[in-house]
Amino acid sequence: MNFKRHSFILEVIESLHLHGSRTGKTHVHKALSLLNLVGDVDVPVRLVLYKHGPYSFELEEELEQMQSYGAIGIDTNTQGYG
Repeated sequence: MNFKRHSFILEVIESLHLHGSRTGKTHVHKALSLLNLVGDVDVPVRLVLYKHGPYSFELEEELEQMQSYGAIGIDTNTQGYG
């Protein structure tokens, strides 16, 4: 487990939440992609163009690990969105 990556991802999720954005997996992927494009931040996962937009297989794995030890969770009371 890479806790440095996890803390970066948590900061992105918290920032999205504070600004009133959804915090589902797709939104996290897109936020990291935008940070990567701006170039001011060293994004710790590799993003590729995949089916419907930016995607990171590494990020999926990190999010699953974070969910396994309770750093993040799934809220099903969000009108159909994660």
